[in-house]
Amino acid sequence: LLSKPTKSRQRRLKDDACCRCGQTTNRFSTGILPVLPPKLEYISHEALVKWIKHRRDNEAKLHNRCRVTGKEQDAVVEQIRDSFDADLLYVFCELQLNVDFADVTEGKLIAEIKHIVDSGKNKVLPEIKELFKSDLKINLTESDVNARVIDYFKCFKTIVADNGLAECFGGEHG
Repeated sequence: LLSKPTKSRQRRLKDDACCRCGQTTNRFSTGILPVLPPKLEYISHEALVKWIKHRRDNEAKLHNRCRVTGKEQDAVVEQIRDSFDADLLYVFCELQLNVDFADVTEGKLIAEIKHIVDSGKNKVLPEIKELFKSDLKINLTESDVNARVIDYFKCFKTIVADNGLAECFGGEHG
């Protein structure tokens, strides 16, 4: 007769199950889960800003993992072309880039994504004074002046990136 597994046995069985496919794994494995890259399924300004943040985080995790495993990072980082939803990439190449789907390069995709993100939503600038007045704050409770200044500029950079203001603050006079 089969008896009901004890709580510790249930926990071990749960720990042995792979979180994605339900297959069992070796409990004594390295414990390294795959780092899945973010997928690009929409081309709006907000979606691209979010995707870039996720991709940057993903690449940092991959960099750390490659240091541990000894693999080349270029061999495991997914190309931007492969991050796109296939139908979206086809339409994006045809309508936005005016190139054939098969001829698009990583450089062209990177340049266009950077242009979209840096140029502002619908090429309309938000009310910059109000934006910075409401969102840009310095933490005066922080006693470490260097940490306070770095946090301030980090906040500034986030506001600029999230609102597509990079082209406004770039160049000689930015």
